[in-house]
Amino acid sequence: MFIPELSMIPTELPSEMTRTFLIADDDSNIRDLLQIILQREGYEVIQVNCGHQTLAVAQTLQME
Repeated sequence: MFIPELSMIPTELPSEMTRTFLIADDDSNIRDLLQIILQREGYEVIQVNCGHQTLAVAQTLQME
């Protein structure tokens, strides 16, 4: 699993934009830890625990 360093994540965004991370992992501890880190940096986070959920959520987010 690749976890980017926070320095690799862009932090300056136009004020009207919010970055959303979709975290997909079957280990809830990993998902929760990543969510805490990302939310502290101001990102919106969505968690899923399986591939089917990942595809469904990703398709829904692309339509918005």
